[in-house]
Amino acid sequence: MTDSELFFFNQLNEKQQRLYAGLKSSNLGYHGVGQVSLELGLHPHTIRLGQKELESQNSLPYNAVRKDGGGRKKKLKMTFK
Repeated sequence: MTDSELFFFNQLNEKQQRLYAGLKSSNLGYHGVGQVSLELGLHPHTIRLGQKELESQNSLPYNAVRKDGGGRKKKLKMTFK
């Protein structure tokens, strides 16, 4: 992967990175997931999820990066009386 491709990849949000990795691995064939995982530093499950989203064309809405409830939970604020 060239420096410009890596720079481009790092500018994408999580959803876009997942879809890009899924497309790239599908184009590479049999060992594509492993190769893309090593190149981009993504977990193979993330890449396979991107492949599934591309195949089904049923991904998250345009402006959503994660499913509802995904991501880090909010910190609870403790109040003392």
